[in-house]
Amino acid sequence: MSALARTVARASAKLGSKIPIASGYLSLFLMVLAPTAFTTVKALLVIVTAGAIVISLVRNNRMTLHPQVLMMTLLFVSGGLLFTLVGSFNANPGVISMTPLFVAWPIAFIALVAGLDTASRLDRMVQVLVFATIAIAATMYHFLLTKEGVLPKTLYVDLGLGLRANADLLGPGRITEFDGYGIASLLFLVPFLIASLLVWPDRAGMPLRRTWLWVAFALSFPLVLLSGRRGLWLAVGMAPIAALIARAWLRRGTGARALPWRQWLMRGVPAVIALLTALWVIADLTPNKIADWLGRGFALPGGRKRQLDALVDGWLDEPLLGKGLGAVARVIRSNSQPWAYELAYASLLFATGVVGIALFLYGLSWIIRSSRTMIRERNERVEVLLSLLIGTLGIIVASATNPYITKFDALWTIFVPIAFINHWLRTRTDQLAPGVMSARGATATRD
Repeated sequence: MSALARTVARASAKLGSKIPIASGYLSLFLMVLAPTAFTTVKALLVIVTAGAIVISLVRNNRMTLHPQVLMMTLLFVSGGLLFTLVGSFNANPGVISMTPLFVAWPIAFIALVAGLDTASRLDRMVQVLVFATIAIAATMYHFLLTKEGVLPKTLYVDLGLGLRANADLLGPGRITEFDGYGIASLLFLVPFLIASLLVWPDRAGMPLRRTWLWVAFALSFPLVLLSGRRGLWLAVGMAPIAALIARAWLRRGTGARALPWRQWLMRGVPAVIALLTALWVIADLTPNKIADWLGRGFALPGGRKRQLDALVDGWLDEPLLGKGLGAVARVIRSNSQPWAYELAYASLLFATGVVGIALFLYGLSWIIRSSRTMIRERNERVEVLLSLLIGTLGIIVASATNPYITKFDALWTIFVPIAFINHWLRTRTDQLAPGVMSARGATATRD
């Protein structure tokens, strides 16, 4: 083979390895930007990317998933298959629709995790999350400014992002009603940004500059307040508390790696006070109004209370394994999807019983235990992982009253932290096995 042919072959191989990763970043960007929209496009991107990654790993005889991660995946997929069998045995009408969420999509997403086998790829994934936040804010502000007459309507293009608002959006003395598909992603993104600003240390080696975190936070936080979503407000309100706990973990496990208290207060408190004051002046959102509004919002009135009663009653009939995937309780929320309910965890209990809830809690505990071990071992990516986990906490909390996490294009909120854990486990294994490390070379840590 000539030198030119060898050069072309190497370039083609390098390009071929980068295309699946680029399509993976694109699918993540779309899932963050527009949850529940462009479903077919996102599904195809995920399937094609996952397939290309698996083929590449098989051809090169490589295994980039740590055995712990692989076993956890097999455990949850096996659980999904079990609950699918229960649903099929009970002839549940939604079993076919629900099975991919519990079986097929976890396999596809863990294949994407296998492609994130270097620190630089993980960093770029975090960068995608931050820039997707800015993109969400840009599309929403463009919509709002057009609706308020600041920008001409001729410049607005409806991208199908589900944006809508009251005509008197900024009218004083009321909670505004502004919505869009991207609001659901803010349940993860804004707590993640808050935690990143409070936990990430001032040193080189972080996925991106702190300036970009501030830009994304400054653009997205007003949207949290304008959305009027109680679950989003609760998730964002919990983020600083969770960041304090993470900061304490870091200081005990690794020394003073996180921001000192003085810097923490100087950076976080003034920004939050300024934004809250601005919304107070613009929309007259006093603390008393906000507290009363939040209290009324989490009282589970009407339909959600009936759903809860029906789901718990149905679970009591089959407490161990539940009714199976796609089961329908005595209260029907949607005629087109009678097995779909707003209360995600009550619905999970109804469908999968104590076994399903135990699996869910075991998975969360495994992630937390892994994080604690990363702290003790002073892993250089532990601050990033903790901020991502606080983002995951936000959407987990909000899903108690809305089924945010029960969509395939919301699974990234679970698998993004798992990608960091997988990379840490593999790196630790390689360091303990020099022979394996020398065989893999530098590709185990950086591109």
